[in-house]
Amino acid sequence: MASRVTVYAAGTDLNSNREIAASTWIRWATSARLAGFRQGPLGKLLTTSMVMVRAQCLRMLARETIGNDTAVVATQRPHSMAQSSFTLRCTFTVSNRVVAQVTCVMVNVDVAKQERAPLPDWMRTDIRWDVAPDAHSPSPVPRELARASSALNRLANSPKRTTHEVLTRPSDEDMLRHVTHWRYVQFFEDALVHVSAAHDNGPPDVFYVDYAAQVHQRTLCEVQVPASAVAGDRAPDELPMYLFVKGSSTPACRAYVEWNSAAASAL
Repeated sequence: MASRVTVYAAGTDLNSNREIAASTWIRWATSARLAGFRQGPLGKLLTTSMVMVRAQCLRMLARETIGNDTAVVATQRPHSMAQSSFTLRCTFTVSNRVVAQVTCVMVNVDVAKQERAPLPDWMRTDIRWDVAPDAHSPSPVPRELARASSALNRLANSPKRTTHEVLTRPSDEDMLRHVTHWRYVQFFEDALVHVSAAHDNGPPDVFYVDYAAQVHQRTLCEVQVPASAVAGDRAPDELPMYLFVKGSSTPACRAYVEWNSAAASAL
């Protein structure tokens, strides 16, 4: 029950290292996800509920040279399902070689009550999941998401430093009138430039982002990272980042990146 789309890389998809940016992989995964909703039984879910993206995790599996007009095939499969949320996994191949994977957690929401709602029973019978559905589990938590969330919680209280401010623009919003998910990743990618100025880490192997609150256009935000990541003598192996609406004490979005390729391969 996979859905498949082919995208062609353009110069604007590459970062300054001439590699596909993390935000581009997330954007391409979004295209595959929307295609899956259009083509498969998951589309029925949209007629009765609202499903929201809760978290996404990019995992780099190989470093492939990708230039203009390179064909990248994105294949999305239903991965796991719990009471009110489910995960989709998008695998990217270039010339039949797997190069990256994005896992997305989606939550079913009762719009009237503004709370999580149980997923319909037909999702357990009509959809083939890679992991057997668990009706008793509150949430499916793939290993890479659990690892990132644990690191963010562990490092949440470290002294932080604002790397830069972001004023969101009307063009940052999607049709639901909030900042679209892959734009948050771009905000965090800009923050990584400040870390790279002190340490030549290279591109991360893992890029996780979770969403706690919606942000809208013309909102002043700030991205914060641990002060030690910028000022320390040693390049960090992992880095949490937080995006706050200016004046708020609660992050609207969190990110976690990891440069340890061995750990990334083990996830």
